[in-house]
Amino acid sequence: MLATQYERAQRVFESILETNPKNVVALAGLADTHKGRHDFAIAIALMEQAIAIDPQNADLHDELRIHQEAYDKWKNHKTH
Repeated sequence: MLATQYERAQRVFESILETNPKNVVALAGLADTHKGRHDFAIAIALMEQAIAIDPQNADLHDELRIHQEAYDKWKNHKTH
């Protein structure tokens, strides 16, 4: 069920980005869908893309940090 919700959200964010590829809210949302499925490399890359568009947006920097921390925790959990 949760995977289906991520897939639906992903389609919505991708649709928004088709018409407005610089929409940082949609990029961050899409990143969240990837983080939720443990696709951390994609999530982090999307957050970095959003920051490149709006480097002064502190929320984006915070979200990138959260994504990186989630990846680190997941990676450490997988190795233990």
